[in-house]
Amino acid sequence: MNTSSPNLEPRWATYLKAAAFLLPAVSLWLLATVFLVPKLEQLCAHAGGQPLPKAIRVMLGLTEHGVLISASIILALVLLEWRFSRWPRYRRAAVGTGTFLLNAAILVSIFTLVVVAILVAPDLMHRAK
Repeated sequence: MNTSSPNLEPRWATYLKAAAFLLPAVSLWLLATVFLVPKLEQLCAHAGGQPLPKAIRVMLGLTEHGVLISASIILALVLLEWRFSRWPRYRRAAVGTGTFLLNAAILVSIFTLVVVAILVAPDLMHRAK
């Protein structure tokens, strides 16, 4: 008896799609942490010594440990593929949901950077006068 479903997507296709959808967002976030966040910290310091919001500091902390977090996720996926026989049925939905949530978190973080910059700008204008 054949127990596999003919509608299951191959594992390579699922992971390749997830990587393709994550690559632009992760690249933008890394560029933001390298170029924008230090400048925003400098602007906040000149505008009265305000620290960055906690949400941005949490994302920066997660970015510092990105290699460890990525390795943990990859290890979990390898273990699921190896030991959990029903994983192929849930693979596409789980990986797609994780990809969506990470993209959403990055989008919210970049939006937060922009909002902080806009909120700090009036303080800079008052200090320049």
